[in-house]
Amino acid sequence: MDAVAALSQYTKIPDDEIPLLRAALSIALIEYPDLDLDKEMSEISSLIDGIKRRNDSIDYTGETLCSINQYLFSKLGFKGNKDDYYNPRNSLLNEVIKRKTGLPITISSIYLGIAWSIGLDLHGIGFPGHFIVGCRDKEEIRYLDPFNSGRELTEKSLQKMLDEIYQGRVILNESFLQPLSKRMILVRMLNNLRGIYLENKELLKALQVLTCICILTPDSAIDIRDKGILNYQLGNYQEALDDLTKYLHLIPEATDADAINATVKKLMANMTNWT
Repeated sequence: MDAVAALSQYTKIPDDEIPLLRAALSIALIEYPDLDLDKEMSEISSLIDGIKRRNDSIDYTGETLCSINQYLFSKLGFKGNKDDYYNPRNSLLNEVIKRKTGLPITISSIYLGIAWSIGLDLHGIGFPGHFIVGCRDKEEIRYLDPFNSGRELTEKSLQKMLDEIYQGRVILNESFLQPLSKRMILVRMLNNLRGIYLENKELLKALQVLTCICILTPDSAIDIRDKGILNYQLGNYQEALDDLTKYLHLIPEATDADAINATVKKLMANMTNWT
């Protein structure tokens, strides 16, 4: 099973039923087509069982979060990869588990999987430039940064994070802290890989990534367009025609509609040469 087929399994089930960690592992099939998902999930399950044994008698959210932090970061040694941030292995969950380091979103996904397994009410947050998690504790939401050993984030530290990323040009607002669906967490992981593969000119892998994104978000016109352009560059002309035609159908008044229309007409004029 390749990544496209693996992720296709999750398109027709409710978002809250998607097994986030297994779905995230499926993304690694782009890089490792022979990856044994069951074996990798067994290792993740062993990791999760370790925290379950430590929390049998803990029912206070703050204590449980401290216990997760101590187990995952102090005992097991997981940490954010600040020294080699753009290494593609940071986006592949099997590599993150093996190397105990990764991006904010991959470290946070492991954190979420652990927390959910012991009944905590956590959710992923697509904070600009730095994925974090939110935890409902009674009537309040606590914000945590698994990339930095699960430190708790205040309004001041969240603004400081934005200042470091955007040089003071972005002001914190509530929309930055909204929960992200599991599908969109997967899409954000895939987008990280897309950028890396395009930068490295690995177009076939980038196309697999875009195909996965379009499976998870089938009405995302920009991603459909980008997939069409990649298919065109790779000589997949029928697929390119299908993608670009769909893009124009979804956004007929797009600012690049003239250029895309010209490509579509060129493709249609050459249809007889493809057979």
